[in-house]
Amino acid sequence: MRVAKIRSIINAKFRVVTTDSNHEQPISKNILNRKFEARSPNEKWVSDITYIRVGETWIYLCVILDLFNKEIVGWELSEILETTLVVSTFEKAVKLHKPKKGLIFHS
Repeated sequence: MRVAKIRSIINAKFRVVTTDSNHEQPISKNILNRKFEARSPNEKWVSDITYIRVGETWIYLCVILDLFNKEIVGWELSEILETTLVVSTFEKAVKLHKPKKGLIFHS
């Protein structure tokens, strides 16, 4: 690199924040309480959000997993990180899998 008179460009590290715990909204009780085993399908679902770099931008991926068989029961992509991403992913998973009353959904 010295001979060719080229050097690397170091950019500031990009940090995405996906959790905002500083809010006035009520916090639901953690009824899952790290009990990640399920006896039947559609008993316990968990979700998470991650981000993926696409070109010069970031997109957010929300995934819902059934703890019984580790099946992905719902997923959705968004360019904006808002509560509506989780809600719409959940609504699509419910419409597709039709869980009975009593489903635990941990987000």
